[in-house]
Amino acid sequence: MVYGMATAYMMTGEEIFLEAAEKGTEYLRDHMRFVDLDEDVIYWYHGIDVQGEREQKIFTSEFGDDYNAIPAYEQIYVLTGPLQTYRVNGDPRIIDDTEKTIKFRTYAPALMVVARS
Repeated sequence: MVYGMATAYMMTGEEIFLEAAEKGTEYLRDHMRFVDLDEDVIYWYHGIDVQGEREQKIFTSEFGDDYNAIPAYEQIYVLTGPLQTYRVNGDPRIIDDTEKTIKFRTYAPALMVVARS
């Protein structure tokens, strides 16, 4: 959704789309991102189980083919929307998130699962 809103802004110039892309990016950063200060890396949660006011973060995949692993495609896919937003607004936090997510990929290769064909 974030990618689509940023792209819609790029195509139309309508501020409502940029606002949606920026809010979506902030939501991802606030709820789906984990910053590991010790290793200076970022990784992204697979999902969130919301029970009323309580959020339970889900780190590893719950899907059958990569169950209990950290899928590489999820770590990269989560960046597509914010990066498209970066192309529009130049927010340096987005590039920092991106670089530290890529660093996580090189930091923890044994934990990552690459898509199987």
